[in-house]
Amino acid sequence: MSNHNKNVNLKSGFSLVEMLIVAPIVILMIGIFVSAIVSMTGDVLSTRGSNALAYNVQDALDRIAADIKLSGGLLATNNIPLSAPQGYNNDTTAFHNSSATTGTMLILNSYATTNNPLNTTQSLLYMSGQPNACNSPQVNQNPPVMLNTVYFVKNNTLWRRVIVPSNYATVGCSGGSIGAPWQQPSCYPGISGAICKTQDQRLVDGIAANGFTVNYYSTTNSVVPNSIASDSTKSDTIRFAALQTTSNVSVTISAAGTIAGRDVSQSGTVREISPNNNTTVTGDVTWSSFSMQNNWVNYGYEYNTQGYRRTKDGVVMLKGLIKRSGTITSGEIIATLPVGYRPSETLLFQTQTNPNVGSRVDIKANGDIAVLSPSDPGWLSLENINFLASDTPYIFTNLAMANSWVAYGPPFSSAAYAIDADGRVHTKGLVKSGVVTDSTVIATLPDGAYPSEYHHVPEHNTGGSGFIGIYTNGIQAKGGGNGYLSLQSIFYPASFTNWTNMSLQNSWVYYGTPYSYPSYTKSSDGIVTLHGLIKSGTMTSGLVIANLPVGYRPARTVLSSCVSVGAASRVDISAAGDIIYRSGSNGWYSLDEISFYADN
Repeated sequence: MSNHNKNVNLKSGFSLVEMLIVAPIVILMIGIFVSAIVSMTGDVLSTRGSNALAYNVQDALDRIAADIKLSGGLLATNNIPLSAPQGYNNDTTAFHNSSATTGTMLILNSYATTNNPLNTTQSLLYMSGQPNACNSPQVNQNPPVMLNTVYFVKNNTLWRRVIVPSNYATVGCSGGSIGAPWQQPSCYPGISGAICKTQDQRLVDGIAANGFTVNYYSTTNSVVPNSIASDSTKSDTIRFAALQTTSNVSVTISAAGTIAGRDVSQSGTVREISPNNNTTVTGDVTWSSFSMQNNWVNYGYEYNTQGYRRTKDGVVMLKGLIKRSGTITSGEIIATLPVGYRPSETLLFQTQTNPNVGSRVDIKANGDIAVLSPSDPGWLSLENINFLASDTPYIFTNLAMANSWVAYGPPFSSAAYAIDADGRVHTKGLVKSGVVTDSTVIATLPDGAYPSEYHHVPEHNTGGSGFIGIYTNGIQAKGGGNGYLSLQSIFYPASFTNWTNMSLQNSWVYYGTPYSYPSYTKSSDGIVTLHGLIKSGTMTSGLVIANLPVGYRPARTVLSSCVSVGAASRVDISAAGDIIYRSGSNGWYSLDEISFYADN
C-alpha cells in the first residue's frame, strides 16, 4: 500500500468569520480614539474660551474702575445733549442708569482732557471765554469742558460710548488757544454721522439682561446699596438726587457662552470710590469783582465787597453790600456778569435794602444786574443771589401748576426745578394770576424734590416784599399780590440728613414741628446753607442768635434778607461766625435758605 502526499492550499488574512469578529473591535477603538481627540480638543477650546472671557470681563472692569476714578460724578441720564446717532437707538434716545426697557447702565460725567487721562502730561480743557480767554493766565478758573462716558448692554454685548457736545472741537482751551479734546465721540459700529469719529468699544459678549449690575453705596463700608439710585420706577431727577448721596459704586459683569459644545461663564465685580465728594476741580478759585455802573459803589465797613464767583457745581453766587449817590431809576443796571455767569432767562430775586425792607433785583440772560426797587440808595444787599449758570448740564423740569397760577411769560422762566451735583433742589420762575390765600398750593414738587420740613422763603411779588412756603405738597402762596410772584429758591430735599444743629443764644428757641430745626450744612462746592424756624428771642439789634464754627464762615459780614411773622426782616452773618439779629419779630423768625460761600 503506497502513501501519497497531499498538497494543502493555505490562504493568508482573516476569514469572514474572523472579520466579523475583529471589525467591530477596530471600529470601537477608532471611535474611542477619535472621541478622545475631540474631547481633548473641546477641553482646550473651552479652556481657551473661558480664559478669553475671563480676560475680557476683567479688562472691562479695570476700564470701568479707571473711568469712575477719573470722572466728575455719577449720572441718572446723560447731561450732554445728544446729536444723532449718539443716542441709545442710534438716534437721540437718552441713556438712563436704570430703565425697564433698556436695562442697567453706568453713566459718568467725565472731564475732557488734552491727552490720555492716564498720561501724566494730560491736562483739563477749560471752556473758552467763560469768562477768561484761552490765552489768559486765569483760564483755569473757567468751567472745565465735560463729556459723558456710558457703559450699556445692547444685543447681549457690553459697550462703552463717549458722548460730547456738538461743538466739542471748538469750545475748549488747550495750550493758550482753542483745542479739541483727546476723547473722541463714538457711535455704534457701522453707523455713520458727522459726530461719529470712532466706534464704540466692544468690551464683553454674552451679557444677559441681568448680566450687568450697578449698585451705589453711601460710604466705603456700606453693605446695603441705595435702592432709589437704581430704581427704574423712579424718575431721572429722583435717581440723580439719590446718586448725590452716594460715594461708592459697585459694578458686576456676568458673561456666558457656548464653545465646542460646552457652556462657559465668567463673572467679576469691582467697587470704586465715586468722585462726587472728592473732585479736585473747582470753578472759580477766588471772587471776581464786576465793574459797577450808575454811581454804585461798595458800602464799606465790615460788610462784603461786591463780587461774583461760580462753584464747581455751576452755581453762580453774588455777594456784597453796595450803595449809590443820587436818585435810583427803576430798572437801572448795577453791573453786567460775563458769559458763563449768566442765567438762561431773567430771574427775579428779593434782597434786603435800607431801611431793612425787601427789594427787587433782576438777573437777566445777558448778564445785566438790574435794580427795580428800592427808592432809597442808602444801601442794597446782593447776598443770597444764587442761581445755576445757563451752560450747566442740569435739566430744568417744568412744575405742575395749581389754583389758577400760570407762567408770567418771557423773558422770565416758567416754574421749573433742577437738582445739582450736591443734591440741592433749585426752583425758578415767575408766575401770576393764582389764588394767594395762605398755604394755597402754587405748584407741586415731585418725590425727591421737596424738603422734609416747612420752609419760609423771601420772594418778591406785585405787593412788594413777601414770601412763599415750601413743603411736602409743593410751593405755597402766603398772601401778597398775584400780578407776579417769584419762585426763586435753593434747598435740600428730604433725603438730605447731613445737618448740624445750632446752639441758640439770647432766649431764641426752636419753634417746633413741622418746621425745620435751626441747623447748618456745607456742600462739597463750599456753600454754607442755614435753615430753621425760631422764636421768643431778645429783639435787640446786634445780639447773637447762634455761632457757626470755623470753616462755615464768610470772609466779611453777610447782610441777608429773611422772613419773620410774614414780613421782610434782616439777619447778618459775621466773619466770626455770629448769626446776628438785626430786625424782625420774634413770634417766628425764619433762617431758611440763607446761604453764602465759606471763605473763613
